[in-house]
Amino acid sequence: MTPAKNVVSNILTKLLMFPLSFLSSVIVARVLGAEGKGVFTYIIVLSSFLIPLLSLGFVQGLRYYAANKRYSVTEISFSVLLNAIIISLGISILLFFLYHFNWLGESAKSFVPAYMFLLGLLVFFKTFVLFAQGLLNSDGQFIFTNKQNIINGIITPVLIVPFVFFFDDKVLGAAIATTITFAVITLNIVWFTRKKYHPLLSLNKKFVKESYQYGIKGWLGYVAINANTRIDRFLLGAASSASNLGNYAVATSFSELIWVLPDSVGPIFFNKVAMSENKELQLDLLVKVSRLLLFASVLMGIFFMLVLAKFIPFIYGDEYVQATIPFLILVPGTIIMVLTKSLTKLFSGTGKIGYSAYTQVGGALVTIFLCFMLIPK
Repeated sequence: MTPAKNVVSNILTKLLMFPLSFLSSVIVARVLGAEGKGVFTYIIVLSSFLIPLLSLGFVQGLRYYAANKRYSVTEISFSVLLNAIIISLGISILLFFLYHFNWLGESAKSFVPAYMFLLGLLVFFKTFVLFAQGLLNSDGQFIFTNKQNIINGIITPVLIVPFVFFFDDKVLGAAIATTITFAVITLNIVWFTRKKYHPLLSLNKKFVKESYQYGIKGWLGYVAINANTRIDRFLLGAASSASNLGNYAVATSFSELIWVLPDSVGPIFFNKVAMSENKELQLDLLVKVSRLLLFASVLMGIFFMLVLAKFIPFIYGDEYVQATIPFLILVPGTIIMVLTKSLTKLFSGTGKIGYSAYTQVGGALVTIFLCFMLIPK
């Protein structure tokens, strides 16, 4: 499939995912209420936040070597699975340790052992899906991975509605529904990979070593870009009430709809850059793509601030009226992050992955500092 068709496929998937994910978020917010939404959000954040930190750049390395065809999917799929298991196991042990000593923060005070069990499962499924989709996208399998995203968007709200009403603990019901969804996606990926690539059931030590060696160069940048977009939720959940986190989660989810176009174009842009050795072509691609994405994002941001902000309490309920102000504050920064995403793809795709660290670490440090200064204790 050509890059243009991949872009169209990704954009159409994102457009289809918009109403599905929007419906899911509204259902969860209204059924759980602000406090329950905060607790559920904290479970989801904890299941994802530590993956970039403790994977040591492995996902970036596997994407790079798969995209430039140094290793085939057949050769390295089993190695990717083993690394997902090891990394997710380490993250789960750490989370259980923090839970045992009540060190997970304010929003985790209502956690019960069942939450932690589901959290451990989610960590594995999300780690595997992240690694596997990165591998498949690097081989051009965007249609398949897009289908999995659509499945996620369909199954999640379909399961959440009955589960939150069936269980007395509505947060538990929502967490079970989410875990089942990721389990289904994981099984689909395993089935597709076995059928199409017939993976070798052996550990490719050279690939693993080279992936970590490459990925570690941009590890701080990868951690930082994820910190820039998720550490606010993590720190807010640790330091403040679940109700505050619930309102903030609604604001961030709404503002990040601006990233629909950049996140659709990004993977194709990365593959195109990784396969080219012409620096002038790489730079020309960056300029054209960034100009288009920034213009579209500014238009969307203006529309969001002037129109959509007024409808947040109406859509999500009166409990979320406090989400309006954070939403208006978040929109400008969300637009600027579009340029950061393009630069990160350029540096990763050209082998200069270390440069992405320079563009991200400073912003992450500022984010962390401001969170500690501005989040009420």
